[in-house]
Amino acid sequence: TRMPMLQFNAKDDVQQRFLNAHGVTETPPKHLIPSSEAFLAALRAGLGWGMIPELQLGTDLTDGFLVMLEEDAYQDVPLYWQTWTLKSERLNRITEAIRRASRQLH
Repeated sequence: TRMPMLQFNAKDDVQQRFLNAHGVTETPPKHLIPSSEAFLAALRAGLGWGMIPELQLGTDLTDGFLVMLEEDAYQDVPLYWQTWTLKSERLNRITEAIRRASRQLH
């Protein structure tokens, strides 16, 4: 609970849910970093710990820039597709492709 935690924004509860799942109910000191690039840079700089998408990790684990605090530590996060109400054939095709792929997974 004393180790600083990075948080993307006020709605980001991924780190706290991870702590809660491990029996930690207190909130550690935290830094709000509302930029995915800056969040990763803050992790690399050692400003605190946090959880980021696997695709964003790149080679940081194998290169030693980041370390796992716990083996196989992960937290699944539901994803949502949100679009503006625009008349765009391209956006409509992408949206339909995402909906088809989602239906295949469920």
